[in-house]
Amino acid sequence: RCSVLFNHLETVGYVPHVSSNNCLIFDTNAYNGGKMTMESQERANTFCGRRTKYLWDKQHGDHTLIHFRADNKEYRLLAHFYGFLKFTDPAIDNHYKRFVRDFLHYHDAIFCAA
Repeated sequence: RCSVLFNHLETVGYVPHVSSNNCLIFDTNAYNGGKMTMESQERANTFCGRRTKYLWDKQHGDHTLIHFRADNKEYRLLAHFYGFLKFTDPAIDNHYKRFVRDFLHYHDAIFCAA
């Protein structure tokens, strides 16, 4: 059943090639077509370590639907989001981490079934 939905999402949405071997970097300057500052580059390098950086820019963000291919083992993101996603602006990084911590939760029935 899920394959029908996943195939549809891959057809109508944008599918970035992001895997757990990547670290997803959000930088305001880079997003808007500029260059990352040295400080931002250092933050990204420190965060990513040996993983490949995947810089999220306006080209990636201008899609109505973004689908991460969790059904494909190669692209499965079996990790906490804060381990592979980094905003180079510390204020934005903290905001989104707190938002997810405070507001995004599994429904009790799903949590119990797991």
